[in-house]
Amino acid sequence: MYANAFSSGLSVLSVEAFTGTSHTPALPPVFNPTVNTSAKLPAFSGLSASGSDFIGYGFSANWPGNSLTAIVSKGWIGTGTSYALPDLSSLGFPVPATNDPAGYEANAFYSNKPLGTLLAAPNFWKLLATPGIYLRSGTKEGSYTTP
Repeated sequence: MYANAFSSGLSVLSVEAFTGTSHTPALPPVFNPTVNTSAKLPAFSGLSASGSDFIGYGFSANWPGNSLTAIVSKGWIGTGTSYALPDLSSLGFPVPATNDPAGYEANAFYSNKPLGTLLAAPNFWKLLATPGIYLRSGTKEGSYTTP
């Protein structure tokens, strides 16, 4: 089952398989962090996702011809409430140029499987097609012009 709701840059998503003829999906909480776009790569604060099935966050930025994604586990971020996408230009990776149109996305992930299990699955969608396993996310997305 796939359930998704979207409004004004915020969305919630639930993906889960079930047996039987009727099922009402559970949706995650709305995730609405503060996004700072005063640098070429965004920074996210107000991270406060919680719950026994909260497993981590995903953050990304995209600009013409490029993108950068970071996924951090609940254990890695600990009690931290902010995350900035890293500038990897010293390693030879691009960063947006001044005045590039760019987009960002922040996700809070919830599942009854550990984040590492989901990321390491040889066939992610086949894993999610297993009855009893679910993945839910609250997402904020938006756009900006790089400084």
